[in-house]
Amino acid sequence: GSQQGELLLEASLDPRPANKPLSGQFSLKGLQLEALHGFVPDFEQLQGLIEGQGRLSGTLLEPRIDGDIRLSQGEIGGGQLPVMLEQLQLAVRIDGQQARIEGGWRSGERGTASVHGALAWADELQAELQLKGQALPVFVPPDADLLVAPDLQVNYDAQGLAVTGVVAVPSGSIVIKELPADSVSVSSDAVVVGREPADDSVQVRMAVAVDVGSERLHFSGFGLTADVAGKLHIADNLTGRGVLELNKGRFRGYGQKLDLRRARLLFSGPLTQPYIDIEAVRVTG
Repeated sequence: GSQQGELLLEASLDPRPANKPLSGQFSLKGLQLEALHGFVPDFEQLQGLIEGQGRLSGTLLEPRIDGDIRLSQGEIGGGQLPVMLEQLQLAVRIDGQQARIEGGWRSGERGTASVHGALAWADELQAELQLKGQALPVFVPPDADLLVAPDLQVNYDAQGLAVTGVVAVPSGSIVIKELPADSVSVSSDAVVVGREPADDSVQVRMAVAVDVGSERLHFSGFGLTADVAGKLHIADNLTGRGVLELNKGRFRGYGQKLDLRRARLLFSGPLTQPYIDIEAVRVTG
């Protein structure tokens, strides 16, 4: 289309041999990423320019693609995505039944990120991606406004998805004005008549170290104000080990004023079930 760009495909297929040989070429010119917006409605902003070219060979059941596809001037964000991707650049080099990915983007005033890795689909889908970033603004509505620095390795194979590495959350704020309506959830062993159980076929393995509050991460909610700092190690099934300290903590509520001499959240199991260690003194006057 004149507004959406151009895809040119020339291919030939010989149906006589059993393997049905394939040959041809393709080119992408000025293809607008926003044309795919209908397939990802959760993103409010989807822009970018896709271009590329390559050759087709192999057979009908085992096609081979050799070429390059590039995304430039990309902007993705809004909706369900907690981080804005600006000046997104991606280059995909396809070599038969595998591909290399290199790219990066900016986010906010100082945020930068890079991604590189490989995909293969000859037998089963396999993927290896390395994600690194600095000072990436992450907004989780309506409560959390954070700066995040990830250094993660993401692998996918027949065994499932594996995520390893480090995520630093040096600064930001978490302000909870009131509990959301769905803060009390249905028990995990409840059975809802007429609803199919969720498909948990993709196994996720995790080994991620989280470093919180090396600069200042401020929390405010339920009458409590404090600076949060500490380290967690997140493993499979969202279990964790580590300690979060609530520094300079103060509590105001029920006619009381308390200073927290010691306030810690200790994790040794599910992240939703930390141990609480608090020593508070009443403030008079």
